[in-house]
Amino acid sequence: MASPTSQTPSPSWDVFLSFRGIDTRYTFTSHLYSALDRYNIPTFKDDPELRCGEVISDALLKAIQESKIYVVVLSQNYASSSWCLDELVAILNCSRAMQRTVIPVFYNVDPSVVRYQKGGFESDFKRHEIRFGGEMERVEKWRLALKEVANNSGKHVDGKTSEADIVNEIVDEILLQIQSFSLDVARYPVGLDSRLKDITALLSRGTKDVIKIGLFGMGGIGKTTLAKALFNKLLPGSFKGSCFLANVRESLGNSKGLESLQQQLINDVLRSKNKVEVNSVGQGIKLIDQKICSAKILVVIDDLEDHQEFQSLVRRFAPGSVVIITTRDEEILDKIEVETQNRYKVNVLSDAESETLFFRHAFGDAQPSNTLKILSKDILRLAGGLPLALEVFGSSLYKKSEVRWKSYIETLQRSPNSRIQEKLKISLEALESDDPLLKKMFLDISCLFIGWNKEKVVEILDTYYPYADDKIDILKNRCLLTINSRDEFRMHDLLLDMGKESRDELRMHDLIQDMGKEIAHNNSPDEPGKHSRLWVPKEICSVLKEHKVSNVLEKLKTLITRFSHGLTIPDFRRPPCLENLKTLNMRFSRDLTTTPDFTRLPRLENLYLEGCTSLKEVHISIGSLVNLVSLNLKSCSSLRSLPDTICELKALEVLCVDACIWLKALPTQLGNLKSLLELNARWLRVLQLPDSIGDLSKLVKLKLDYNENLEYLPNTICNLRTLEVLSIMYCTKVEALPVELGNIESLIELRAKGTTFSKLSNTICNLRLLKNLDISDCYKLDSLPDQLWKLTNLSIADLSGCGNLLSIADLPPYLTRIDARSCLSLESVNVSNLKLLKELVLTDCRALTKILGLGELASLYRLQLRGCHSSLLARTLTMQLFEIYCGFNQEISIEVAAEKILELMGDLAYDISSSVNLQANLSYSYLGMILCFTPEIQEVFSAKEVYYTVTADDQSVGQKRLYGSYIVIIPRSVFTLAKDNHTIKVTSNAGRVWFYLLYKNEDDNTLVSQRFQVEENPAELL
Repeated sequence: MASPTSQTPSPSWDVFLSFRGIDTRYTFTSHLYSALDRYNIPTFKDDPELRCGEVISDALLKAIQESKIYVVVLSQNYASSSWCLDELVAILNCSRAMQRTVIPVFYNVDPSVVRYQKGGFESDFKRHEIRFGGEMERVEKWRLALKEVANNSGKHVDGKTSEADIVNEIVDEILLQIQSFSLDVARYPVGLDSRLKDITALLSRGTKDVIKIGLFGMGGIGKTTLAKALFNKLLPGSFKGSCFLANVRESLGNSKGLESLQQQLINDVLRSKNKVEVNSVGQGIKLIDQKICSAKILVVIDDLEDHQEFQSLVRRFAPGSVVIITTRDEEILDKIEVETQNRYKVNVLSDAESETLFFRHAFGDAQPSNTLKILSKDILRLAGGLPLALEVFGSSLYKKSEVRWKSYIETLQRSPNSRIQEKLKISLEALESDDPLLKKMFLDISCLFIGWNKEKVVEILDTYYPYADDKIDILKNRCLLTINSRDEFRMHDLLLDMGKESRDELRMHDLIQDMGKEIAHNNSPDEPGKHSRLWVPKEICSVLKEHKVSNVLEKLKTLITRFSHGLTIPDFRRPPCLENLKTLNMRFSRDLTTTPDFTRLPRLENLYLEGCTSLKEVHISIGSLVNLVSLNLKSCSSLRSLPDTICELKALEVLCVDACIWLKALPTQLGNLKSLLELNARWLRVLQLPDSIGDLSKLVKLKLDYNENLEYLPNTICNLRTLEVLSIMYCTKVEALPVELGNIESLIELRAKGTTFSKLSNTICNLRLLKNLDISDCYKLDSLPDQLWKLTNLSIADLSGCGNLLSIADLPPYLTRIDARSCLSLESVNVSNLKLLKELVLTDCRALTKILGLGELASLYRLQLRGCHSSLLARTLTMQLFEIYCGFNQEISIEVAAEKILELMGDLAYDISSSVNLQANLSYSYLGMILCFTPEIQEVFSAKEVYYTVTADDQSVGQKRLYGSYIVIIPRSVFTLAKDNHTIKVTSNAGRVWFYLLYKNEDDNTLVSQRFQVEENPAELL
């Protein structure tokens, strides 16, 4: 009878062993079976000698059908057993029908003997033909089965290789295929395929070391689901073992939690019936080092919270091993040294993916009614693409009536779902355990500062929290906060639920905002006076109007509100006394006409009134705010004057009156603001500035742009010896800078774009610290100061749009960028000795006839000449210049109009070959390569983004992105050719690409090139 691994028949088997007992029962088959059993691999071992009858039973057929892999041990007497042959036919039938693996083992028998039934197999079949003469069709099936199995690649046991080694090889092959640890991922795996594609791309680069992949994101975002899917996708690879350590953070909270995780890791990888026990962390580390570090393995550590636990689990695994980590805190990935390119932030689902996932949970395969489709939009908005929320909401509404849907939505809008909140609260609990101030700051930001500029928020929070900037970075790393490219805060909508209603500029997830609101409500949602933070305008008005100030609110340090849309404005003549209030933010209170009596806000440090378009008066009591540091009156478009008492603000550091478009004068005694660091006074109607401005002895930034009525700058401005930024852009009536401007030796940036200067005084040449000079669009300017070269710190010069400028010469030596585009009268440019210049922009300089010193620009990486005359290009872009650039250490991109490239590069077609066989002629001296990109005709004006990659052997350059048509020089120092034969692959999405190798014949000092045209699809040049 059969002898399976267990006395109780199993519904399925990983392996089915077919063998001839008299040949291998006590030798090879016994050893193989024992090895499979040690690895806990369910194996059905059939022994025909222990069976009765001539025909295999239904039970045996069922075992064959339910087995994943078949191992057929073909020995000398295998063909003598009709039972073995019937079994083989059944095995091959199942293998073909269900695409199962067959591993033949040729035990002391040659595959050709099996294939053609020679030797003993021939004698066996003569006996079968006599015995089963009436069943010749059955005999023929046996012959075909032997031929088929012998054609498979198998293992050979012939005494030349250790049987133990062959057994191990078979077990390893089986372990790689059975995937017995394949994980259940998700009921509806929506959005996983695209994310898996992104992550597996990280693995395609290959490495000889252990690969660590970090998946990070907020709670409920789907990190674990993605990790399971990735685990299943990678499992069929060449790993000797695998382990998925789920819920590590939760497991570590249990007694002996880390020891149990070490024990699971070892036993899952070894898959032995003899389980390893770990009694201490130290012992676990030692056992991991001893038992599994020599194997290439796949490990997932799910929900990692502490890098120290990681060190106790992940040791020096064999090269090629993969460790996947999921965490809410990106900083953890820094500590465990996950490379930046191997990190994947798990983001919310797209709108389409969210709808699909929600509909599957809410409706199954049914089609929703139009009403439910409309109601679904509210649910999708509340879920904000969070997979956990979509699953919970959808499952809760499955087969529910429209009335129940409406009730559920109304409940969600009032209070958050407890299951989701518990998941999200984990992040807040971790914040509080690490640093209680982190949680408080998180609540402040979520309730009050979404959409704000990071610098402004840090400025406010620094007054309450030490190292606020650093704490903001921690929140960002923990996926509770994001900052967009303009340094505005953004949070996932679920995070925003912990604070106030989101705006376009910055978002936090609604569900997390709801949690924040609950916390800020202090268990008294209907009593705003007891809240720790106020953000709802009606509640703020109610508290201020009725003086419902609790002990908590009396300690309030920040108040943010808007008075608009018909809200009743409290009587500011007698506001509640908020002695601890440091920040009052009433931005965009469009119905606010006057400010409060500030005497009842004695500790106020920050006052924000931006966008209060109806504000006509700033209360005279503002002069009493001895602690006021920042005053923002930007876009108060009805404000016509400032009270003189504003000049009594001795602590004021930042004053912003930008876009107060009816403000015709600044206070005469403005110079009394001795602490002022920044004055923003753009878009005003002032005719002149007060002379006292020169007394602002600490002023660092002065911004006066777009004051179109301003006629001149007072000479006293030259007394501002700490000034670093002076901006007078588009002050169109200002015709000259003060004569003594050079006295401001601290000046770093001078922005005079769009002014009507006809000349620049040599006085600016004394600004030795100046780094950025912007005199673009000065259309009257016809020359530059003779001694401009004295500005030894100048890095950027923007001269674009200076239509009357005739020449550019005698420039400072440390310039890195010159922009002279659209200088229509420009005739000559001299850039000699500018060794640090990286970018030179001469686009549309149509009169330009001469550029001196191009060959000296050793740091150049971009030269823009589009729109320049053909004759200039022909004289400038020569083979000799390309030879010089090939001697530099960086790629150089030259932008030229597409038609000009075709004209220019035709001359480089020396030794043109139409063949794709490229052999580097090392009898010449290789200099570098040249790429030319031109768009298709229909793309010339589309600003299509062009990328390119060049690879050869183990080298790669490119992945660059350009716009338009370019010539790119790649020097030999960047991309070498050291042997005669190369496979060079050029990839680009440009319409047309030319590829050149540039050589120098040392014998006659001539240049030689090889030229090829490359298709838009990747092309290989051999």
